Amino acid sequence: YNRNLPFMATSVIMLLAVLVLYKTVKEPAAPVIEDGEKSGIISAFREILTDSDKSALFILFAIFFWFIGYQGVEALFTLYGVKYLGIKESAAALTLGFFSVSFLVFSIPSGFIATRIGRKRTIKMGLVGLMLIFAAIIFTKDILVIRILMLIGGMFWAFVNINSYPMVVEMTTESKIGAYTGLYYFFSSMSAILGPPLFGKVIDIVGYGVLFIMALCFFLLAFICITYVRKGEYKVVETDAGA
Repeated sequence: YNRNLPFMATSVIMLLAVLVLYKTVKEPAAPVIEDGEKSGIISAFREILTDSDKSALFILFAIFFWFIGYQGVEALFTLYGVKYLGIKESAAALTLGFFSVSFLVFSIPSGFIATRIGRKRTIKMGLVGLMLIFAAIIFTKDILVIRILMLIGGMFWAFVNINSYPMVVEMTTESKIGAYTGLYYFFSSMSAILGPPLFGKVIDIVGYGVLFIMALCFFLLAFICITYVRKGEYKVVETDAGA
């Protein structure tokens, strides 16, 4: 058993991904944008703060909160499995894999569902589902039950994660998509930085039993934020009847 194997395998996969990207993806010519239309990430965030409609601000905070909950669980679940559930590291990693596989399977269907019922409604459904799943995990140590719950939870996470970025860029103009994309990744990356140490600190004080309670609380904060979002739904582009 080589503990360095996951890192080496990931490095190889990343190199292959870069090679495929370089060989297959041909970017279109960049559109010409007037100077007055250009927007940096700082000016875009300032615009969001001063806008009377706070939809963009609330979706960014929702993204921040739900990624803190997700990153905390992802980073510490293996230790949770070993120290709290009493299973081996490999079994804990496999259990977390059920969540990831389900997320992958439902990533495309979640987009279709959002097109039918709306992105906000789909995200809220996903957050409610995740809170129910995590609440159930709090009260069980049965590894089979936890794996079934994680499998279902991955589906709900797809409802949330897949539809969040489209909501962000739908709130701006084409010339500012880059700035809003930067804000999306800034808030999600900040949660990835802050989430694991925050969860770890609380676990050091209280114990591993608090892991899913904390995640549930952050998903609840995200749910509260998303209820105040009024924009970001799919827009149907109308065409001339004779076209």
